[in-house]
Amino acid sequence: MKITKSLKTLLYGLLPIIVIGIYSFLYHVNPFKLFVSDPLLFLAFFVFYVIQNGIDAVRDKLLTGLPYLTVLKARLTGNAYGLILPGWMGQELVRALVYNPKLDNMKKGLGFSIVEGFIDTIAICSLYLVFLPFFFSPVQIFFVFVALGNILGWGAGISFVYYTHDRVGRIENSLINLLRLKSFTEKYREFKSYMRVGIEGKFPLLFGISFLSFWVQGLFFFLITHNLLVSSFLIGIYMVGALIPIPSEAGIGELILSLFLSPQNVVITRMSYLVSNAVGFLLSRDVSFKEVKNGIALVTKEKDGKLLE
Repeated sequence: MKITKSLKTLLYGLLPIIVIGIYSFLYHVNPFKLFVSDPLLFLAFFVFYVIQNGIDAVRDKLLTGLPYLTVLKARLTGNAYGLILPGWMGQELVRALVYNPKLDNMKKGLGFSIVEGFIDTIAICSLYLVFLPFFFSPVQIFFVFVALGNILGWGAGISFVYYTHDRVGRIENSLINLLRLKSFTEKYREFKSYMRVGIEGKFPLLFGISFLSFWVQGLFFFLITHNLLVSSFLIGIYMVGALIPIPSEAGIGELILSLFLSPQNVVITRMSYLVSNAVGFLLSRDVSFKEVKNGIALVTKEKDGKLLE
């Protein structure tokens, strides 16, 4: 049976729910009873989630020059789509779609959004590595490789774009010709230039804001562990787990949280994570799911600031 894109999207969305159900069954946890008995913990997660995104929206405003409410909406909507769509098609592309009516330039929006994703990733990995020495164990080795791999990979990629923003190199040109995208050459160069504009001269400040935002989100775990060191490390490793290409950290999130939390608190955190991110769908009326599914094609199908059907 051929799996359609719609079916894949449905499976991406259901997988984390199924994993939470299996985890709850194995550890004899009743998620609904947990919500009734301790609703304030669910609310606390949501509050820290909103604060974290609110801080990052300050960074995104500095990066894009767009109104604060626009970048906040873009961040929350992107997080929601990140639950059901893998990789850049979830968060980065959706943020660019929200930016597009204000920027009238999809390539510019996507360039800014990818830079935001880069800074998020570097901040998350750095937060984890800073607190790693206090909790290092053999089980951490895999996550260390994930963190270092993302720092090196993103760093190399963004550095390449930054220093070649005004030209298309021989290797890039060969790849473009191989993919028969010759008409895309100038748009690709323009796209690279916007990425440089977004980060030029501002990286230390943007990175610092992002690092702070994720650390603040980790204060939720302080309410459970009553240990600031543990909460700082736990948010770091939990967010590094989100960099692994598995929908909504299904399975990985439960494993990471189980290192420090009881099964009940693992379920509370995972359910709160899904619900908090899903709230962004309430803000997504201006973003067509068809546009999101079209992916990178949108960048090349643009006229007068409006996306073509």
